[in-house]
Amino acid sequence: MAFKKIKLLKLTKDLEIVATFDDDVTKTFDARLLFEKNPAFKQLENVDLFTSGKIGPNGHAIVWNDELDLAAESIYYDGK
Repeated sequence: MAFKKIKLLKLTKDLEIVATFDDDVTKTFDARLLFEKNPAFKQLENVDLFTSGKIGPNGHAIVWNDELDLAAESIYYDGK
């Protein structure tokens, strides 16, 4: 599995992540799927926090704060 890099990111008020990767593939990922996998992600129910996320260093993750980040591969392989 090759490392994926996010080059464009849109975070919607509906808690959807829309990411375009360096291979020009765009994926949409429902962030609510994360809430059951890891309770820490429930913080992202706060729309202001969710929409404040940024592309992390080198494009390999989305970063919200010191506690929350999501690997680009998760979005790429689990998104639609």
